[in-house]
Amino acid sequence: MAKYLVETYYTCTFKVNHYLEDINETELKNLEKRDDGKFEVIDVKLDNRKTRSLDPNNKKIVENKKSDHLQDNKITTVKNIENLIKPNSANSDKTGKRFSMPDRRKGYIQKATIGDHKVYLHTGEYEDGKIGEIFIDTSKEGELVKALMNNFAIAISLGLQYGVTLDEFINAFVGTKFEP
Repeated sequence: MAKYLVETYYTCTFKVNHYLEDINETELKNLEKRDDGKFEVIDVKLDNRKTRSLDPNNKKIVENKKSDHLQDNKITTVKNIENLIKPNSANSDKTGKRFSMPDRRKGYIQKATIGDHKVYLHTGEYEDGKIGEIFIDTSKEGELVKALMNNFAIAISLGLQYGVTLDEFINAFVGTKFEP
């Protein structure tokens, strides 16, 4: 019986080439449903690995470290994929692509109260509904707090536009406490 569950999350970038006899609106709409395209893997990245104990009596905390504990046949497959991808990923790391926000965009405003302070979170979204930028406004605060919150929002926005998922930011900052 298994004692641990290890969840590994990957991001795979690939491209699919379709050869069409005619380009029209209906052909382009149905393109994602077709399975006759030529498939090419461009990049595979290990995003995150989460380990949790399946035994309720086990209080041992398992740290998530990079691990090569894969089955023998999977190790060779992963190494072959990494060798194929290394030239492409070396170039993509240097020239990370920023997906800038459209000129007109949807968004939401969320009000939160922390103690006696009111905080307003404004979001900007891409056409597909993904959040691409945030703004944080505070009331009754000094210039230092406003500047820190503004720069924090800019850093988060840039990360979102370069492809960092919102879940990564949430996992990094949830439960953070600033006590004297």
